[in-house]
Amino acid sequence: MIMEEALLANPEDAGLWLDLGRARAEPRLRLHALQKARALGASQPNLLPWIARAAIESGELAVAEQVGAELLLLVQQARSIYGEKLDWREHGQALWQKASAACDDHTMAQALVRAIGDHANQKHWAHTTLGVLALRRGDIKAASHHLLESSAVVGEPRLSSYGPSFLLARELCQHGEWDVVGEYLRNCETFWNDDRLQGWVQAVEQRKVPNFAG
Repeated sequence: MIMEEALLANPEDAGLWLDLGRARAEPRLRLHALQKARALGASQPNLLPWIARAAIESGELAVAEQVGAELLLLVQQARSIYGEKLDWREHGQALWQKASAACDDHTMAQALVRAIGDHANQKHWAHTTLGVLALRRGDIKAASHHLLESSAVVGEPRLSSYGPSFLLARELCQHGEWDVVGEYLRNCETFWNDDRLQGWVQAVEQRKVPNFAG
Protein backbone atom coordinates (compact mmCIF):
# COMPACT_ATOMS: atom_id res chain seq x y z
CA MET A 1 0.00 0.00 0.00
CA ILE A 2 1.34 3.43 -0.97
CA MET A 3 0.45 5.02 2.38
CA GLU A 4 2.24 2.29 4.32
CA GLU A 5 5.35 2.87 2.22
CA ALA A 6 5.07 6.60 2.87
CA LEU A 7 4.81 5.94 6.61
CA LEU A 8 8.02 3.93 6.55
CA ALA A 9 9.74 7.08 5.39
CA ASN A 10 7.66 9.46 7.56
CA PRO A 11 6.52 7.51 10.65
CA GLU A 12 5.69 10.69 12.60
CA ASP A 13 3.41 12.19 9.95
CA ALA A 14 -0.01 12.56 11.63
CA GLY A 15 -1.73 13.21 8.32
CA LEU A 16 -0.52 9.95 6.82
CA TRP A 17 -1.73 7.99 9.84
CA LEU A 18 -5.09 9.74 9.57
CA ASP A 19 -5.38 8.84 5.89
CA LEU A 20 -4.44 5.25 6.68
CA GLY A 21 -7.09 5.12 9.39
CA ARG A 22 -9.72 6.28 6.95
CA ALA A 23 -8.59 3.77 4.31
CA ARG A 24 -8.41 0.69 6.51
CA ALA A 25 -11.38 -1.68 6.26
CA GLU A 26 -10.58 -3.77 9.32
CA PRO A 27 -11.84 -1.92 12.44
CA ARG A 28 -8.94 -2.83 14.73
CA LEU A 29 -6.35 -1.63 12.21
CA ARG A 30 -8.43 1.48 11.57
CA LEU A 31 -8.59 2.21 15.29
CA HIS A 32 -4.83 1.82 15.71
CA ALA A 33 -4.07 4.21 12.85
CA LEU A 34 -6.56 6.82 14.05
CA GLN A 35 -5.24 6.66 17.61
CA LYS A 36 -1.69 7.04 16.28
CA ALA A 37 -2.76 10.07 14.26
CA ARG A 38 -4.27 11.63 17.34
CA ALA A 39 -1.20 10.93 19.45
CA LEU A 40 0.89 12.71 16.82
CA GLY A 41 -1.31 15.78 16.98
CA ALA A 42 -3.92 15.31 14.24
CA SER A 43 -6.78 17.73 14.81
CA GLN A 44 -9.33 16.67 12.20
CA PRO A 45 -12.78 17.69 13.58
CA ASN A 46 -14.22 14.20 12.96
CA LEU A 47 -11.34 12.34 14.55
CA LEU A 48 -12.98 11.52 17.89
CA PRO A 49 -16.20 10.20 16.29
CA TRP A 50 -14.10 8.09 13.90
CA ILE A 51 -12.15 6.66 16.83
CA ALA A 52 -15.36 5.96 18.74
CA ARG A 53 -16.91 4.07 15.86
CA ALA A 54 -13.76 2.06 15.14
CA ALA A 55 -13.52 1.18 18.83
CA ILE A 56 -17.10 -0.09 18.92
CA GLU A 57 -16.70 -2.08 15.73
CA SER A 58 -13.44 -3.65 16.92
CA GLY A 59 -14.84 -4.51 20.36
CA GLU A 60 -12.50 -2.11 22.18
CA LEU A 61 -15.27 -0.98 24.50
CA ALA A 62 -13.01 0.63 27.10
CA VAL A 63 -11.62 2.90 24.40
CA ALA A 64 -15.12 3.63 23.14
CA GLU A 65 -16.30 4.56 26.63
CA GLN A 66 -13.36 6.89 27.16
CA VAL A 67 -13.92 8.64 23.84
CA GLY A 68 -17.69 8.80 24.36
CA ALA A 69 -17.15 10.48 27.74
CA GLU A 70 -14.66 12.88 26.18
CA LEU A 71 -17.13 13.83 23.48
CA LEU A 72 -19.87 14.39 26.04
CA LEU A 73 -17.56 16.64 28.05
CA LEU A 74 -16.91 18.73 24.93
CA VAL A 75 -20.68 19.01 24.46
CA GLN A 76 -21.17 20.19 28.03
CA GLN A 77 -18.31 22.68 27.80
CA ALA A 78 -19.73 24.18 24.61
CA ARG A 79 -23.14 24.48 26.25
CA SER A 80 -21.63 26.34 29.19
CA ILE A 81 -20.02 28.85 26.80
CA TYR A 82 -22.68 29.36 24.13
CA GLY A 83 -25.92 28.29 25.81
CA GLU A 84 -29.06 28.31 23.67
CA LYS A 85 -27.19 29.65 20.63
CA LEU A 86 -26.15 26.04 20.00
CA ASP A 87 -29.79 25.28 19.20
CA TRP A 88 -30.09 27.78 16.35
CA ARG A 89 -31.47 26.01 13.28
CA GLU A 90 -30.49 28.49 10.59
CA HIS A 91 -28.09 27.37 7.87
CA GLY A 92 -25.56 28.94 5.55
CA GLN A 93 -25.82 32.69 5.07
CA ALA A 94 -28.79 32.99 7.44
CA LEU A 95 -26.77 31.44 10.26
CA TRP A 96 -23.77 33.63 9.49
CA GLN A 97 -25.90 36.78 9.58
CA LYS A 98 -27.47 35.78 12.88
CA ALA A 99 -24.08 34.97 14.41
CA SER A 100 -22.61 38.24 13.15
CA ALA A 101 -25.45 40.19 14.73
CA ALA A 102 -24.93 38.42 18.05
CA CYS A 103 -21.14 38.76 18.20
CA ASP A 104 -18.79 41.69 18.58
CA ASP A 105 -16.53 40.83 15.69
CA HIS A 106 -15.91 38.52 12.72
CA THR A 107 -13.67 36.14 14.68
CA MET A 108 -16.25 35.60 17.41
CA ALA A 109 -18.96 34.97 14.82
CA GLN A 110 -16.77 32.38 13.10
CA ALA A 111 -16.16 30.65 16.43
CA LEU A 112 -19.88 30.55 17.18
CA VAL A 113 -20.81 29.08 13.79
CA ARG A 114 -18.08 26.47 14.15
CA ALA A 115 -19.20 25.68 17.71
CA ILE A 116 -22.80 25.11 16.61
CA GLY A 117 -21.70 22.54 14.03
CA ASP A 118 -19.17 20.84 16.29
CA HIS A 119 -21.68 20.64 19.14
CA ALA A 120 -24.27 18.88 16.99
CA ASN A 121 -21.78 16.35 15.61
CA GLN A 122 -20.12 15.71 18.96
CA LYS A 123 -23.45 15.36 20.77
CA HIS A 124 -24.70 12.90 18.19
CA TRP A 125 -21.62 10.71 18.47
CA ALA A 126 -21.26 11.02 22.25
CA HIS A 127 -24.75 9.68 22.84
CA THR A 128 -24.51 7.10 20.06
CA THR A 129 -21.32 5.71 21.58
CA LEU A 130 -22.51 5.76 25.18
CA GLY A 131 -25.85 4.30 24.14
CA VAL A 132 -24.25 1.34 22.40
CA LEU A 133 -22.17 0.70 25.52
CA ALA A 134 -25.25 0.94 27.76
CA LEU A 135 -27.05 -1.59 25.58
CA ARG A 136 -24.09 -3.97 25.67
CA ARG A 137 -24.40 -3.80 29.48
CA GLY A 138 -28.10 -4.68 29.19
CA ASP A 139 -29.41 -1.23 30.13
CA ILE A 140 -32.09 -0.75 27.48
CA LYS A 141 -33.61 2.28 29.22
CA ALA A 142 -30.32 4.18 29.20
CA ALA A 143 -29.59 3.13 25.63
CA SER A 144 -33.00 4.41 24.51
CA HIS A 145 -32.37 7.71 26.27
CA HIS A 146 -29.02 8.08 24.54
CA LEU A 147 -30.59 7.28 21.16
CA LEU A 148 -33.11 10.11 21.47
CA GLU A 149 -30.49 12.52 22.81
CA SER A 150 -28.29 11.72 19.82
CA SER A 151 -31.05 12.98 17.52
CA ALA A 152 -31.80 16.13 19.55
CA VAL A 153 -29.40 18.17 17.43
CA VAL A 154 -29.54 20.85 14.78
CA GLY A 155 -28.55 20.25 11.20
CA GLU A 156 -24.89 20.75 10.40
CA PRO A 157 -22.88 19.94 7.26
CA ARG A 158 -21.54 16.56 8.40
CA LEU A 159 -24.81 15.13 9.70
CA SER A 160 -26.86 16.75 6.95
CA SER A 161 -24.60 15.42 4.19
CA TYR A 162 -23.48 12.00 5.41
CA GLY A 163 -26.37 11.31 7.71
CA PRO A 164 -26.60 10.18 11.34
CA SER A 165 -25.35 6.92 12.77
CA PHE A 166 -27.66 3.92 12.88
CA LEU A 167 -25.41 1.72 15.02
CA LEU A 168 -27.54 2.13 18.13
CA ALA A 169 -30.87 2.22 16.29
CA ARG A 170 -30.10 -1.11 14.62
CA GLU A 171 -29.20 -2.78 17.92
CA LEU A 172 -32.30 -1.43 19.67
CA CYS A 173 -34.45 -2.81 16.84
CA GLN A 174 -32.92 -6.19 17.54
CA HIS A 175 -34.08 -5.79 21.15
CA GLY A 176 -37.62 -4.96 20.02
CA GLU A 177 -37.48 -1.25 20.92
CA TRP A 178 -39.50 -0.26 17.88
CA ASP A 179 -41.20 2.85 19.23
CA VAL A 180 -38.04 4.60 20.36
CA VAL A 181 -36.29 3.79 17.07
CA GLY A 182 -39.28 5.18 15.17
CA GLU A 183 -39.08 8.38 17.19
CA TYR A 184 -35.36 8.59 16.50
CA LEU A 185 -35.90 8.25 12.76
CA ARG A 186 -38.56 10.94 12.75
CA ASN A 187 -36.22 13.23 14.68
CA CYS A 188 -33.54 12.61 12.05
CA GLU A 189 -35.88 13.98 9.41
CA THR A 190 -35.40 17.44 10.95
CA PHE A 191 -31.74 17.58 9.95
CA TRP A 192 -31.22 14.88 7.29
CA ASN A 193 -33.15 15.02 4.05
CA ASP A 194 -33.05 11.47 2.71
CA ASP A 195 -35.90 9.62 1.03
CA ARG A 196 -34.95 6.37 2.75
CA LEU A 197 -35.99 7.64 6.16
CA GLN A 198 -39.69 7.36 5.44
CA GLY A 199 -39.29 3.75 4.33
CA TRP A 200 -37.30 2.95 7.45
CA VAL A 201 -40.01 4.49 9.62
CA GLN A 202 -42.59 2.31 7.89
CA ALA A 203 -40.46 -0.79 8.38
CA VAL A 204 -40.07 -0.07 12.10
CA GLU A 205 -43.83 0.47 12.44
CA GLN A 206 -44.25 -3.01 10.91
CA ARG A 207 -41.76 -4.41 13.44
CA LYS A 208 -39.09 -5.05 10.82
CA VAL A 209 -35.42 -4.12 11.05
CA PRO A 210 -34.70 -1.63 8.24
CA ASN A 211 -31.79 -2.07 5.88
CA PHE A 212 -30.00 0.88 7.47
CA ALA A 213 -27.20 2.72 5.74
CA GLY A 214 -23.73 2.48 7.23
